[in-house]
Amino acid sequence: MRIPLFTAILLFFAASSHSVEYGAGVSFDTSSNMLLRPGSPSGTVSSLFGGASASRSGFTFSYSMNVGTVQHYDGLQFHRHTLELTRNLRAGRDGGDGQITFTLLGSLARYGEVSFLGGYTDLGGVLSGKKYLTESTLFRWEGTVRSRSFRDIGIENYREAEATLRLDRFMQTGTTLRIQVDGGVRDYRNIPSSPKTSLFDLTARVAQSLGPQTGAWIEFHTRRVRNEAVPDTASAYDRILFDDDYKSSSFGGTFNVKHLLSETGSVQFRTTVDKKRFGRNTVSSYWYLPQEGWDELEQEYAVTLLYQPRFLPSFIHPSLEVYHFSVDSSLSDLSYRTTGLSFGITLY
Repeated sequence: MRIPLFTAILLFFAASSHSVEYGAGVSFDTSSNMLLRPGSPSGTVSSLFGGASASRSGFTFSYSMNVGTVQHYDGLQFHRHTLELTRNLRAGRDGGDGQITFTLLGSLARYGEVSFLGGYTDLGGVLSGKKYLTESTLFRWEGTVRSRSFRDIGIENYREAEATLRLDRFMQTGTTLRIQVDGGVRDYRNIPSSPKTSLFDLTARVAQSLGPQTGAWIEFHTRRVRNEAVPDTASAYDRILFDDDYKSSSFGGTFNVKHLLSETGSVQFRTTVDKKRFGRNTVSSYWYLPQEGWDELEQEYAVTLLYQPRFLPSFIHPSLEVYHFSVDSSLSDLSYRTTGLSFGITLY
């Protein structure tokens, strides 16, 4: 008898004799434009998500999934499953103030008619660590290797390696200063003699406590991509492909303010502005796009409310978000705007 993957994973965790955690939820998003090609009908995205993790003999095994439907399309339109195996290795005397973590991960995603990509499979590993250089200075680093194989578009298959360095400085005034450097290189293994695509991203953030229950932060970043990734040769446009960081250089920033509600949740406002440049390599396979590339200005505004009424059980956590997202492109056909409402319930 065939056992669904999700059921098999739950049985595995249930059999564990050590610490086990579960979580699940549902969400409804009234606008699907960010999943679709510009000009496609926008509809409600309904999704079911969940996960579980268990610790045994110094290892942590976790599983997460997200499946859903999209209005105007029949049947299941996306599902993603991720497995992770993590081992924490502490450095220094008796664990000290440093930590090193190694994670093996794999994921599988499938799409329906909502995308021509079909789906993909990921395999990779992550080595990360953190250490307090002083009582108020935290240094973190991370290295990742990953291989992605698309189900229907072999030319997009790639291998990549990335590294991240982050330094946080905590001050007595309630201010936190952060500087982060990200770098990566990607190789498209099915494109003969293709030059490697490289990425460099510099991010700076200033966070400030505004009282016992309120905090805000502002962040700026600049991303430079060399030899932008060459997309599929088919005459089709899919936002999922072009939202890849390796497809465009960009400069932008985010402002976020959050207020904690007394023992019931929080309310948060976030705004992001990002200017992207899609270069010649990205459009070389698309006959209907200008070969000199194009520019986009992306803007997002969102208000998120996490609120738990006292009459609800403690394991039920509702959320509500109102957002506006827009893309102003130098190509009018690629511009679009959407305003939506997202509602979710998480159980944990």
